[in-house]
Amino acid sequence: MRKIIKLLFFILAVLFINVSSTRSFYVSKGEINNNTFSTGNWSSNDPKITINEIYPNPAADDPEQIELYNGSNQNIDLSNWTIEDGIHSPKSLSGKTIIANGFLILVKGSGADFTFGLNNDGDILILKQEGEVKDQVSWGDWGDGNLADNAPNPLKGKSIGRYPDGSDTDFDLLDLREMNLSMGIANIYP
Repeated sequence: MRKIIKLLFFILAVLFINVSSTRSFYVSKGEINNNTFSTGNWSSNDPKITINEIYPNPAADDPEQIELYNGSNQNIDLSNWTIEDGIHSPKSLSGKTIIANGFLILVKGSGADFTFGLNNDGDILILKQEGEVKDQVSWGDWGDGNLADNAPNPLKGKSIGRYPDGSDTDFDLLDLREMNLSMGIANIYP
């Protein structure tokens, strides 16, 4: 019995070391072919861009703003990326780049980064790369199928932002908090 337990322990240890050294933890879609498969590797090179801060109900003459955050160690060219709200066509982000571990501020206005309005009572922002959703945020009373996880609706002159920057559990109520406007710098939770 002892030999069997030792053998099982040895097999599990070898499997763990093999999986750890190859970083092969998942199978990507489309990789299964002719009853064989290949495993994918987690890559730190995959761009991780998040909608980091939203200013939908600005004070006085301030414009509405959206902040994107690049949580990777490489500059990201946003060609083939778009951003949209719940009722408008996507706005291309071509010609823009986010520096490594940096921010990009998008400003609403004629001839600016976007022209759609961010609804004060609630809306959704969707960030896509080549048509694939990379991040989305719902706040307030936006009916996205799950109102319970929407981020809070910020008061006039306040923003909602991720704290810490880039944190994303896909549960907006936990990820985003009302805060003082901090576009272009690390979010500070009061």
